[in-house]
Amino acid sequence: MSSGKVVTPLDCAEVRWFHGETNDQETKWLPFSGRDSLKIEIVYRKSHNIELDKAIQSIKDDALTHHLKFVATSSFLGITAEDDEKVYVLNGQYSVNFDHMELESLYWKDDTKQIRRGTWFLKGVEPVKGSLSDEIERHHLERFGGGKAGKASTKLTVGNYEITWKSATDVFLVRYLDSNILNILLPNPSQPLTRGYKERADWNDYFEISHLVFVTHGIGHRKKKNLILESTNELRNQFELTMTENYAKEKTRPLFVPIEWRSSFLSDHALDEIMVDDDGKVREIFHQYAADVMFYQSSFYRTEIVRALVSQLNHKYKLFKTSNPRFTGPVSILAHSLGSIICFDILTHYSPLSFHDNYILHSIDEFLKRENISSEERKELTSMKQDREKLRDRSVLNNLIKKDQQLDFEVKNFFAVGSPIALFINLRGEFSTNFHSKTANFERIFNIFHKKDPVAYRIEPFFDRKFKFVGSYPLNQTVGVPYELGNIYLMSKFKEIYEKKIEHKEKELESKKYTKEWNDLLLEKIDLKDLKEWEGVDLDDELVKLKLIEKLGDWTLAGKALGSKLGLAHRIDFEYDTESILERFTSHIAYWDNPIFSAFLANVIYGKPNK
Repeated sequence: MSSGKVVTPLDCAEVRWFHGETNDQETKWLPFSGRDSLKIEIVYRKSHNIELDKAIQSIKDDALTHHLKFVATSSFLGITAEDDEKVYVLNGQYSVNFDHMELESLYWKDDTKQIRRGTWFLKGVEPVKGSLSDEIERHHLERFGGGKAGKASTKLTVGNYEITWKSATDVFLVRYLDSNILNILLPNPSQPLTRGYKERADWNDYFEISHLVFVTHGIGHRKKKNLILESTNELRNQFELTMTENYAKEKTRPLFVPIEWRSSFLSDHALDEIMVDDDGKVREIFHQYAADVMFYQSSFYRTEIVRALVSQLNHKYKLFKTSNPRFTGPVSILAHSLGSIICFDILTHYSPLSFHDNYILHSIDEFLKRENISSEERKELTSMKQDREKLRDRSVLNNLIKKDQQLDFEVKNFFAVGSPIALFINLRGEFSTNFHSKTANFERIFNIFHKKDPVAYRIEPFFDRKFKFVGSYPLNQTVGVPYELGNIYLMSKFKEIYEKKIEHKEKELESKKYTKEWNDLLLEKIDLKDLKEWEGVDLDDELVKLKLIEKLGDWTLAGKALGSKLGLAHRIDFEYDTESILERFTSHIAYWDNPIFSAFLANVIYGKPNK
């Protein structure tokens, strides 16, 4: 902000650009980072033939070379000429359209935001709208610029606004209503104006992109193309609050990119034609939600859905890499509900062909067990089985999975949210050995769900039934506390299975047996030297043993872990619960703005908070 008595034009760092976030018909103006604001201001001044101040000259060349000029390949932006110049802001998500004073999303056709150039401010932070601000600045420079400012007052009227200068630093604005009577009955108070933003824009004020996360949806998005955009924005806003609270010193951010596949599904018309026209809400709800699951269960329509999602993922990844050529960070996928099933199949290269082939081989095996078949039939079936097994072993079936069903990038983390993956793979007759094979295109899977989500299923018991008696890792414990993942295997608290009355004796005996095995296995893995208060304890004493087991439930010992003996390198199932009655009823769609879920994502990506 200008200080002293000599009034000069604002330099680039005193101007601050803003973008509007509209919610419930109200627009809130948020400041760009220092670097984004300077990038916009440099190009704005260049296009308006406004001379750059000396302080900005040293970074101009670097800004124009590395951050401003980029020829997008996306057809919806309408950029074709090589000399078109674009300013990319907000971690490369948007480009600036100066003609319409708005941002255009690189990744979403209908996503735009208003922008405003802030030179004069109400309350020091709210930018006066552009045309009015320009008039105020012009009059201010004409009256006070270039010399020592005296105390002479002046006034300016622009539309319904009246601006009064008592001096160069004492400026006030009043907005009058259209009716004189209303102005008398409801007088508006005079509001002080300040010139220049409260903080100078700093070229080093920016966030690098540390992690690219594609976010895709599940059921219920038919004719709701922008719903996943809204959900992703909710996730992004909540994530920023989490970062501010727990990772205040972190200078990087993940980029969440929405992926919508439903509108690319071209077979809706067939279902529309056969629907009974009864204006029934139940039928419409079924059509909106359950039909997607049925479509995906169809081998024919499944291919169309997979290709649509893969096409969107590869297209958005190409756009990102083109605008961020120096990015070398990890790429992850966050998929909700049915979307997690589709992504899982893509990442594990699942094909109904292999399912069909396994079914045929199983049928042949069952038929060969019969005693009343001829030797000729047995010979033919055995030969058929051997031929199919050879084809499978040579991975011929994999070659039938077209290129347009495979991703062009590797995935680090796969976040399955509110997911029925376990249900689907059980219905297919899959085995745990096939769940995460060496050819799967992800390093780690996180199965995250609300405890009351009726669609979600656990995955860990799919590997070993003992997990039935071990609770999912409770996310509530990770909010606001250090939470390190890395290569450790996180232990959770045991389910208190004896709190409920067990009706069947066999179940009680089984649960006791497994609980004992878990306890013994845990004690084998714990080095008591790390726990000073437990040195020299008598582990044969059952009370002492139970106390230690209870201690192992604390998350602070989460890394002391199990793992290898159960074929799992990491925990998979993570759950949380809330006290909100509303959220319990909307649990399947309540993930996006949930602070517990957001904190978990931040902890996975960044590890230990630095607050």
